Amino acid sequence: MYVAGGMKRDQPELSEDKVLLQALRDFNLGKLTADDHGIFMGLLNDLFPKMLDLVPRLRDMPFEEQIVKSAVELGTYWAFHQILASLFAHTRTRRDYYL
Repeated sequence: MYVAGGMKRDQPELSEDKVLLQALRDFNLGKLTADDHGIFMGLLNDLFPKMLDLVPRLRDMPFEEQIVKSAVELGTYWAFHQILASLFAHTRTRRDYYL
């Protein structure tokens, strides 16, 4: 709830249910295994019917572009990109939690 409150302050235009969906999705996806990802998204879809496509993921595009560039240069595109994107999402939500 604390994370959702911070997200609501950052995005006052979003309704509370959309902010809660965004907080639940963005805060938890980086912690799940590939097998659990589909199950979790199904649960979110059950709790928030037809809303998953309406709520944007919080993204830092310059950071993601640098991840892609570095991963391509290292030849580890997919694994590296997924790990660092998850790490960014996790640290962003943790940072908001402790601020």
